[in-house]
Amino acid sequence: NLVGFVNYTEKFTRWVAWAIVSCPDPDMRRLIYRKMLRVARYLYDLQNFAMLSAVYLAIDHNAVTRLAASRNALPKDEEDALDAIKAAMDPFSSMLKEIPHTISSASIPLMGPYL
Repeated sequence: NLVGFVNYTEKFTRWVAWAIVSCPDPDMRRLIYRKMLRVARYLYDLQNFAMLSAVYLAIDHNAVTRLAASRNALPKDEEDALDAIKAAMDPFSSMLKEIPHTISSASIPLMGPYL
């Protein structure tokens, strides 16, 4: 059911953003932010592009991006990983269009470009 799938990913996106923003302690917020980034990297490695998109949209949400201290505290390798995920999820990037052609195993596609 496509509608159910879209609803689930939207709820998941809101939950990820809420988990980051709702934490009042800045140190704990940084840990949650880094954890969600590791989840995104893992989803990318699993080739689960639908859920990767959901996590990325949460990390890129306005409420989360205003928390500059959380992003600025990232180690260099995690900041590079976030930039790579951002490049992969950019709808205007040719990388997003090339991903299906470079996959050699099963993957979960990103439905957004097809809707």
